[in-house]
Amino acid sequence: MAPTQQWIQRVNQILDEWDSSIVGKVGEEDDVSDRERLRIRLGTLLKRCGRSNRSDEFDAAIADGLDKRSLFIYPRLEGRLHSDSWLAVSRDPVPDPVLLFAKEQHLQDFLAVELPRLPLFRGLELVKPQYPLPDGSRIDLLLFDKRANEYVVVELKHHEAGYGATTQLISYMAQLTKQRADKEGRGVRGMLLVGSVAIEQRNQFALLAEANRIQLIRYEIEFETEVIAPETATEAPAARGGSQVNFD
Repeated sequence: MAPTQQWIQRVNQILDEWDSSIVGKVGEEDDVSDRERLRIRLGTLLKRCGRSNRSDEFDAAIADGLDKRSLFIYPRLEGRLHSDSWLAVSRDPVPDPVLLFAKEQHLQDFLAVELPRLPLFRGLELVKPQYPLPDGSRIDLLLFDKRANEYVVVELKHHEAGYGATTQLISYMAQLTKQRADKEGRGVRGMLLVGSVAIEQRNQFALLAEANRIQLIRYEIEFETEVIAPETATEAPAARGGSQVNFD
């Protein structure tokens, strides 16, 4: 098979994966129900297709394949995009942009401060961020669940997480169990909080997580604005203030 045919075949395999995994159908009034977005970095997409960079031929193959499967991508593959640019794929003609923390430390700092206000962490107390373990590694956030009498080991990946993130978390849980939990008569469970998981690794993640009492959670940021001044801004639409981090 010629090199061109190989990467085009790989593009179609990836698009078929997206087509089968993204839920949501356009209704009679063009409403999208049960919508799900897939998120992927441009560099990851290129690597999976066996490409080192974009080309007009590559962009056209993606656009044509998406159109045939009634899928949409944002931002569109045109103009200058960095390999770290995040792409959102859905059945919505205008999917929302993907907003994630720029650095893992930013995500950790946010959670350490806002933990009591986030429904996902209701009933959990912060023991210590960057909790040290015997092998010199550190737990991003160590939490405690009083009701269950368990420690919750939280591993953070502000962008895409690979399969190794789960095995890393399992190691942290095992060390904490031996170092502290067993001596105190307490249990240990894990939480892996990520910006995205590669679609081809989701089943592996799910199986390993379930077998080791680990919750796999994806987050994203919503950006909202409010016009403060001038009050007479021309036809300025009303907008809610504040920001929000969603978990699913």
